[in-house]
Amino acid sequence: MNIPQLPEPPILPAAPISSGLSKSQLLSKWRDEHGLNNTSSIDILRDTVNILQGIDGTFFRFQGTANQSEFKLIPTGQRSKRVPKPTLELVIRLAELGWLYKQVAEFVHECSTSTSKGLITQALSRHVQNRLYDFYRLIALLEAQLAHTPEKDDDHSDSTDSLTLGRISVWTEEWRLKMRMMSTLVQGAEDVHGGALVSLIHGYTENGDPFIRAFVSELLEEVSQPFFNTLHTWITSGELYDPFKEFFVSNNNDLGMDLNSFGWMVGAANTAEHKANIDAGQLWAKKYSVRDEMRPRFVGEAFAKKIFSIGKSLNFIRHSCMDEEFFATNQISDIANKVLTYSDIPSLEQSIDIAFSIASQRLLENMFSKYKLMDHLQALKRYLMLGSGDFVDILMESIGPSLARPANTLYRHNLTATLEAAIRGSNAQYDDQEMLRRLDARMLEYTHGEIGWDVFTLEYRVDQPLDVILTPEVMSKYRRIFNYLWRLKRVESDLVKGWKRCVMGKRSYLKVPSLDNDWHQARLAMSEMIHFVKELEAYCHLEVIECSWERMEQFASKREGDLDALIAAHRDYLERIVSKIMLVGGRSSRRDEELMQKTKQLLNVILTFRRAVEDLYTFTLHMSSSLDHTPIDNANNNYRNKRLSTASSISRAPFEVAGGGSSSSMTGSRTSTPGAASVVDEDDDSIAGIRTRVQSSAEEFHELATYVVNALQSHPDLDVRFLAVRLGFNQFYRKPTK
Repeated sequence: MNIPQLPEPPILPAAPISSGLSKSQLLSKWRDEHGLNNTSSIDILRDTVNILQGIDGTFFRFQGTANQSEFKLIPTGQRSKRVPKPTLELVIRLAELGWLYKQVAEFVHECSTSTSKGLITQALSRHVQNRLYDFYRLIALLEAQLAHTPEKDDDHSDSTDSLTLGRISVWTEEWRLKMRMMSTLVQGAEDVHGGALVSLIHGYTENGDPFIRAFVSELLEEVSQPFFNTLHTWITSGELYDPFKEFFVSNNNDLGMDLNSFGWMVGAANTAEHKANIDAGQLWAKKYSVRDEMRPRFVGEAFAKKIFSIGKSLNFIRHSCMDEEFFATNQISDIANKVLTYSDIPSLEQSIDIAFSIASQRLLENMFSKYKLMDHLQALKRYLMLGSGDFVDILMESIGPSLARPANTLYRHNLTATLEAAIRGSNAQYDDQEMLRRLDARMLEYTHGEIGWDVFTLEYRVDQPLDVILTPEVMSKYRRIFNYLWRLKRVESDLVKGWKRCVMGKRSYLKVPSLDNDWHQARLAMSEMIHFVKELEAYCHLEVIECSWERMEQFASKREGDLDALIAAHRDYLERIVSKIMLVGGRSSRRDEELMQKTKQLLNVILTFRRAVEDLYTFTLHMSSSLDHTPIDNANNNYRNKRLSTASSISRAPFEVAGGGSSSSMTGSRTSTPGAASVVDEDDDSIAGIRTRVQSSAEEFHELATYVVNALQSHPDLDVRFLAVRLGFNQFYRKPTK
């Protein structure tokens, strides 16, 4: 506001001596002629009372809008009168209240005519309007006092009923402070709304002025009520009614789900179509989210996480767990009967803690007791992590010949029948039928040339609400673990069969003394391979899976935290297994990828060696069945003719370690068409070719094993480094010194 600059009085002409008037009389006469006499106090008071209401007066008026106002003294016709400077300054100071009133009144009017304002903004408008009603009563008292004020200044100088600018200033001083605060708040409401507006108002409670703190606290008691109403509904029923997006929890309606204004899914929740279209994991993780900008400052971050978890848990209990009985319990009813207010924050915190504990415990009870989560995780550990030894052995033995054939010749119903036979023939038949019903065998997508070993997998089906933990992403990791352990088991089974050949075929070896050294070298190499594979299997099952499972059981026994904590615990359990089994450190790096590639090559070499030993056994068996004095060259020719007419009993398909696709054979190893007759080169069919293949495979395995063990010794994970100790406990694989 600008204080007007009064014009300098003109230089008075010299009065004629003959006029007979004094100088004061002449000055008064001249002021009357030029309209420069002081304006009467009663006129100033009338204008001041009008200005307090934002109304232009006779001598004073506002210029500009409510947000850009200027206060000026303007002439009123030809006889504008003079206002003394002290009086003018006092009027301008009082006019600030009228200017602030115009801003506040305009905000109230805008909120009353608008339909897009949020509930919290409307609550602020309602509170401000109630305060203006009190202000109107003050104006009415001033007007009543003005009516009893005499017209002449001399008549009311000592009257206690008279109204003066000084008295107006004293009576309106407190209101000027209130109007300043309300004007500041309504201006802030133009840029923010909802919880952000509550946070903005709450910030003024940290002011050092006790009057401002008390005023803002009283205002927040009413303005924050819509926020607390939404909060109360959210923490007692899991409903989110927030039509103006003012709460710090938002509802995501972009998930392809039919949701009503409360965030509930519309339609029968028990229908098969409903369950097929709703992913509980997606529902839990993405249906609701936190908008930190709408979180009031008196709600801390940890406090907000609890509130967020309570509503999600209650919503999940109602719609995914179908547990309507829980909402009729006395504990929830006690919290629902409480009134949450800004003035009782300690009680609010206590209610939140109680509601968090009740909702979380009920949800975990549903998951562990009603839906038997740990039993399902145990089933995944027994079947997809090959924890049930007899079942795995029977399945491997019965399904192995089928998996050696091309993938396009296999049918799912045959695999399923073999799986059921393995269950009936093992202790798995005594497991819970509900778990066994979910187990299935299927083929992954395959390409031309792949065989059954490359695409076979076990599948465990889960439904709502277990899929909030066992999401498709999680189940893909379980399949990855199964594929790795299944192929490792295949190599171990192949080596066991090869060792039986070496031991049980000793009578045949005695008849061919010239092959004693060959079998001795083969047994040494096979012992080395068996030790490596057995230790690797023991590490996977004992050091990794069993230790990780023990941690998971400890968490389940405590039943602490909420569903997010359970999901995080299971995710850590699974990530630990994947990273340690796949020999990956804290972060996947090129070195880890190279280590896994070498491990894959090592297992491929074992299969190549196993095929070479099988050829050596067939050759030895043929020689022992020949005549005692048959020349070695004739034996070679007879063996070659025999091999060209029979199919090998061992599949020559390449081996894939960690995936479902096929992989090429190792450098230096032979390749063949899966399932076809083992047609080999003449050089390979001869005893010299077989010796070369056995020796080269053994040497290549030792070279790769040396690399793997030495790489494991510098691995960042302690358990993986301990695997290197188990594999090379006698320094057999130490690098040669130069």
